[in-house]
Amino acid sequence: MDEQTFIREEMLGILLEKWKNNGDCMSAEKFNKFIDYKLRMQEFQDRLIRRICMYENIVSKRVLDAGSGEGGLVVALNLRGCMAAGADIKEDNIRISKLRARLEGLPENIFIHCDASGLPFEDGFLDMVIMNEVLEHVADVQATMKEVARVLKEGGLFFARVPNALWPFEGHVNLWFPHWLPSPLRRSYVRVFRPRKGYESCFLDDIRYHDHRGWKREVAPFFRQMLSNAVLYENLMEGLISGLMGRPVAGRQGLFRRCASRGLDLIRESSVMDVLSPTTYLVARK
Repeated sequence: MDEQTFIREEMLGILLEKWKNNGDCMSAEKFNKFIDYKLRMQEFQDRLIRRICMYENIVSKRVLDAGSGEGGLVVALNLRGCMAAGADIKEDNIRISKLRARLEGLPENIFIHCDASGLPFEDGFLDMVIMNEVLEHVADVQATMKEVARVLKEGGLFFARVPNALWPFEGHVNLWFPHWLPSPLRRSYVRVFRPRKGYESCFLDDIRYHDHRGWKREVAPFFRQMLSNAVLYENLMEGLISGLMGRPVAGRQGLFRRCASRGLDLIRESSVMDVLSPTTYLVARK
């Protein structure tokens, strides 16, 4: 067995152990696809990286993915010419990440086992900090944001993706509306509909829920400038419209174009996508 095969087998074993509860609630075909995605996560990061690059050129920049999970984004960033590191509090995530780095010929020490509220970097060392679906899980947002601001250089970029509490679907347990319910009812709801997924009935009690205004209130005090999401949402909408316009809309092309144009105008004029999107993007400069 060559080294690449050995690393893949070891990584597969850790992933299967980590996600075995998902195997209990998915069909065999879906679970195999899920594990294949986990094995090749670095190959699926283009969309997120393009969104980050709307605000900052990442080439040769010092970047930290705080809460890097299983390491796919960090590896993808390094393969695109970025000097990226990952920090995560979970040991199994770091083990998987280091194996992923070895598969791509990257040093394992780009991954650090630590909490985001205590980062092992000097003041002003980093050009960018990314927190991708992490901030809603941290125990102390204020301490974490203070640490993020400390390690960023002047003019450095903070880019985070967090769930929007106004969106009715809760992605952590894949259920509609549980985060809108009072705690006792929410716990019963999760217990009934997700009994085999490995979640405690109080799982969602530890997740922070805000709409876009609430998230901005948490983050804004630590930065000189909160950047508009308009450019990002406009780009997403233009991509959607371009895709739809590639399909025939018989007899209604003119009306569709006018509606699409008005949709872009609404994005330019307001923060409507902050309300309508399942995800809130927090982008700021120190």
